[in-house]
Amino acid sequence: MKTINLSILILLFNTGLKAQTVDIFNAVRANDSAAVKSYIKAGKKIDSLNQSGHTLLILAVYNNSDAVAKLLIDAKADVNLQDQAGNSALMGACFKGYKPLAALLLANGASANLVNSNGASALFFASTFGHADLVPLLLDHKADKTMRDRFGKQPVDYARGQGNELIISMLEQN
Repeated sequence: MKTINLSILILLFNTGLKAQTVDIFNAVRANDSAAVKSYIKAGKKIDSLNQSGHTLLILAVYNNSDAVAKLLIDAKADVNLQDQAGNSALMGACFKGYKPLAALLLANGASANLVNSNGASALFFASTFGHADLVPLLLDHKADKTMRDRFGKQPVDYARGQGNELIISMLEQN
């Protein structure tokens, strides 16, 4: 009887943890600042990962949730954590073109030279997807424009592939 009761308690406990984790990730996706504040106030793990290996901060950035991202950063979320593919919150901001979030991340210690599994940094994302306003911001934070990805290409090569003359000129300046 005790074994069954213990098994039931373990099952209920584990189920509750999974439901709670899913709830906070959904709250972040929905830009629910109140739920995130409660989560932080309760002392929950800020750098939790979902099933895809995304952190709360990565999801906040990807969903353009400035307020939630700031709450998480203020609660000391690690701005350089990477998902299963090696992508960081800064890479997400540069992929999507979210300059205010990129600036917030960089101001709070995000590395402009962190690379994903393809060897691409945030500068590769900004260059590839035509976010010319992000290129100077990244360069000001010491992004390495001479870095090569696993295909042997530099950010300027991706800008050339897109025909983005403005980014090409920024990256070719000394």
